Amino acid sequence: MLKTGATVIAIEHDLDVIANADYVLDLGPKGGAEGGRIMAAGTPQAIAKQGKGETAPYLAGHLAAFHVK
Repeated sequence: MLKTGATVIAIEHDLDVIANADYVLDLGPKGGAEGGRIMAAGTPQAIAKQGKGETAPYLAGHLAAFHVK
């Protein structure tokens, strides 16, 4: 699909998948009526560096464990 120029959108909680994404939207701050706002957006590395949203600290640790800068 990507070779044809298609866009792939995935809702994912697996840090391996998130770390390998081209672009990430972290929605929150919670679920349901208390969620749905963009807490952070950008590359996985940018999200980890910004430190915003629930995902950032976990993603930063995951990237550091695999020596991704």
